[in-house]
This record gives sequence, C-alpha cells and structure tokens, in this order.
Amino acid sequence: MKGLIHIVLFILGAFLLAAPPDWQDDPGYYAYTSYLLAGIVQSNENDDTAPYTDDVINIAAEGDMFAAFVNYEGTDSLKVCGLATQNIPDFGPYAGQIVYEMTIRSNNPGEQVSFKYYDSSKDRILRINASYEFVINEQLGDL
Repeated sequence: MKGLIHIVLFILGAFLLAAPPDWQDDPGYYAYTSYLLAGIVQSNENDDTAPYTDDVINIAAEGDMFAAFVNYEGTDSLKVCGLATQNIPDFGPYAGQIVYEMTIRSNNPGEQVSFKYYDSSKDRILRINASYEFVINEQLGDL
C-alpha cells in the first residue's frame, strides 16, 4: 500500500511540476531571416479561445514562451524557426510590460509561418490564430 501511495504522489507531482515545451531553435538550418520587434501576445480576459476584440490584455509573464514554426520539409510536422526573447521597455505605449523580440528564419520566401505561445501560469500551449508570410529581411513592429 505504501508503494502505491508513492506512485500516486509521483504522478501527481509530475502534473503539478510540468515542464515548459522543449522548443529548440536551430539558426544554422535556415538561410534567411526576418525580425519581429515588440510582439505582444494578447487574449480576451475571460476566454482564451474568443476572437480578438478591443477588450484584450497582454498575457505575457515571466516563464512564458513565444515561438514561430514552419512545416518541416513538406511534411505535416512543425519545426521551430524562431524563439522569442522577453524584453521590458521603459518607454512607449508598452512601458513596463513584457514584449517579445524574435528572429524568424526560413529557407523559402513566401513560406507560411505559424505561432504558438506557452502560458506558464496555466501550463498550456496556445495556438495563435495569426500567421505570417515570410519575407527576407522584413522588420515587423517597433517600439
């Protein structure tokens, strides 16, 4: 019986202490880059699945992750093509808030890039509805 309790506690601990996704960026795999500056991840306050409206909040928090993905060599699997870093500007409309900067990579101009967001407070991955058609050396956003 004591062994069963330890197994249950171990399984429960695994769920309570779940790890963030193992998204690994591989810059050397790609030939071209573009840049996302001051990306903001927003969500409706009460419903993460609701469509975008003006009643949104910046959900970024320490420990969250924001990444870009492309289809891996014509398959249905996704490969990380950008992993954002968190920054907190001390000026502008997002002063004091977490914003993201990301180098997005691709081997093919025009390739569709999708995005995912890991919300550490809920320990879940959110799919972002927006996508991006890759353009070499394009800069998206500003501070």
